Amino acid sequence: RPASSFATIQRALLDASDGDLILVGDGTYPPIDVSTARSIVIQSQHGAASTFIDGGLTNCCAYFWNPQSVSATNVSLIGFSLINGRSRGNMGGGAFGGSLRECVISNCAVIADWDNYAYGGGAHNSTLINCIVAHNTVQAGGRAYGGGTTECILYNCTVFGNRSISTGEDAYGGGVCWGTAYNTISAGNYVSPGSYESDFYGIVTDSCIDGSYRDPILIDPAGGDFRLYAKSPCIDAGNNSNVKTEYDLAGSPRIQNGIVDIGAYEGGVVMM
Repeated sequence: RPASSFATIQRALLDASDGDLILVGDGTYPPIDVSTARSIVIQSQHGAASTFIDGGLTNCCAYFWNPQSVSATNVSLIGFSLINGRSRGNMGGGAFGGSLRECVISNCAVIADWDNYAYGGGAHNSTLINCIVAHNTVQAGGRAYGGGTTECILYNCTVFGNRSISTGEDAYGGGVCWGTAYNTISAGNYVSPGSYESDFYGIVTDSCIDGSYRDPILIDPAGGDFRLYAKSPCIDAGNNSNVKTEYDLAGSPRIQNGIVDIGAYEGGVVMM
């Protein structure tokens, strides 16, 4: 149908029909919150480095709910940075539901007081492809699950520096809790109390898990550079059958030496 212009992504979503593509220009946008069974693709024009959805420390950045099933995985979000998200309940600080590709989720949180449980500081019940999930937090007076993600499916993602904290019971999976990770890095995450897997608590397939498996050797994760060193064990170490896209987070060809790398970026960096 003919193209239309809208001031916000939310307004475009409410007007969209099944099968529509919503193209989004550079800038910072308010949160998305929609209940729909329609198949809609929301795609930035120039990627996550220049297109942001800001939760303002009060709302989940991208909340997708399908009234006809468990979650709205038929809504896809491509090429966005989700920042400063806070859960509308106790699940999913940055994203709830939907499919996210080439996205960065950071500084998002789920905070549940007293004896409540909390799930997925970065994302809950989403499918993540070529994404970075970094520096998110889940905190609860009861049990805390997944500082990075809970009940998500991850393909070629990098999960770093997330925290799962309980002030009253147990904390699980500082990086990833439950769900399944394929060709994914989970490293540098934290749980307190520290009884249940700081980086991953769930099913792992062809992935780099710091501590339990192997150090992925990232360039400068504390400074936001999640690319791989040329000597990283994640180079040419993935499973090609679990590759979902032709390109990585940076737009480089996903498979360069016959075997896919593990993590959001393909190819190692040689430091001089």
